Amino acid sequence: SDRSRARPGNTRKNKRGVFGRPIAHNMRRVSAFGAVLRRGNNALGVTSARSSPLVRGSTLRPQDALPLVSTPLAAVAVQQRYASSWSAMARSDGSFMSWGALGAAVLGAGLVSTTVAQCKDAGETKTRVFTRAEVAKHDNPEDGIWVTYKDGVYDITEFVANHPGGQDKIMMAAGKAIDPFWNLYRQHYNTETAKDYLAEMKIGVLDPSEKREEVDETNPYSKDPQRHPGLKFHSTQPCNAETPRQLMDTWITPNEVFFVRHHHPVPQIDISEYKLEIKGEGMKTTTFNLDDLKTKFKKHKVVTTIQCGGNRRADMNEVEKTSGTAWGCGAISTAEWSGVRLLDVFEHCGLTDPEAAEVAHVQFVAADEMTASVPVEKVFNRYGDVLLAYEMNGEPIPADHGFPVRAIVPGHVGVRQVKWVQSVVAAREEAKGPWQSGMAYKMLPNTMKSLTGVDIEAKVSMQEQPVQSAILSPLPQSLLEGDEVEVKGYAWSG
Repeated sequence: SDRSRARPGNTRKNKRGVFGRPIAHNMRRVSAFGAVLRRGNNALGVTSARSSPLVRGSTLRPQDALPLVSTPLAAVAVQQRYASSWSAMARSDGSFMSWGALGAAVLGAGLVSTTVAQCKDAGETKTRVFTRAEVAKHDNPEDGIWVTYKDGVYDITEFVANHPGGQDKIMMAAGKAIDPFWNLYRQHYNTETAKDYLAEMKIGVLDPSEKREEVDETNPYSKDPQRHPGLKFHSTQPCNAETPRQLMDTWITPNEVFFVRHHHPVPQIDISEYKLEIKGEGMKTTTFNLDDLKTKFKKHKVVTTIQCGGNRRADMNEVEKTSGTAWGCGAISTAEWSGVRLLDVFEHCGLTDPEAAEVAHVQFVAADEMTASVPVEKVFNRYGDVLLAYEMNGEPIPADHGFPVRAIVPGHVGVRQVKWVQSVVAAREEAKGPWQSGMAYKMLPNTMKSLTGVDIEAKVSMQEQPVQSAILSPLPQSLLEGDEVEVKGYAWSG
């Protein structure tokens, strides 16, 4: 999938109590196996200095094993009145999925409610009936914000401020039907909790004498690429799938089983029309096509590991319920990426001194409107290895992983390594939007269970990740014989 700012004072009680669960996007768990040799771009094992997400031949006796030490470095969020279904909808990267134009689970497609606002008239209970013209008048906070879904009418005025995807997105449906938006943001099909809260917002039904509006039922996900059946799918529309333990047995993860994290349908990009725009402070705006990148700049290769910010969230759920996709330990993969150094491209366009140009951040904008940014110091470090990559493991980057160009930022959380890049901006500020300034990718104390009074936009965005390690074999709950146990797994230095 694929997050607006939390508003102070919105944590409320209802029949389910106070909502306030830790999101725990990232938890540092270091075991006896998870020793780290050095910091770097790649997954590092305990038995060899060679980078490898899988370490073979480490033999530990049961009595040698150390308990896991949990030091959560967790983002947290308050689940406000209408947002308790976030637990089924994680980003991500790592974290929450985009809720889209009306992307809150409370407004899910296919939702049915038997709770309807009613009024007393001459001793009789009647369901309130509205025309579409009446609904259309309620498209602003002053008059109330109403939407329709199928034959229902819903007052979402109180919910708008809490929309994880941002007010600008949800207001696109104000006074209108949400059905077309639900056809695009199908992650809302994945939650049961939404039905309860949609019922609370239902105020009536549409006049049955009016002709029903036609809805385009075309599936925007119909052109998504085929995926390997061996992946462990958490959702298919949008696709969120991890590499199973059994297939994490090589240093380089094959493209076919590299974990997939999406918020939207995969963009359909015609390479003959593809343009990459480089712009911002201290340089002239320049446009490149893919051939320009290949012919005007030196090709560089970087082997690096990408991890979703929510990797191993399922393990955290064993301690306390979290919000987000219940990723196992497979939302992490390693590949050899080839492309051009972003530093070289910036210098070609005239940006050589970011400090003089007052540039503090580099923003990436994707074809699906995903935006994210990283500190400029990472890009201008000649050993930072930040790439505009066009190859993955020696092949053109597959559509699922960013064709034709993906940002590669070694050591940083996956959400910053934007796919389908259309523009790169040298800026004074971080990127705006739910994936950067919203609650989904912030580093907060794991003890914080409410964002009441918290200026979430001012909090530090998730960038570099801490040590991560996992035992892949033996599988959990395995019954083993003998005095010695061969343990295999991965360790990543972040």
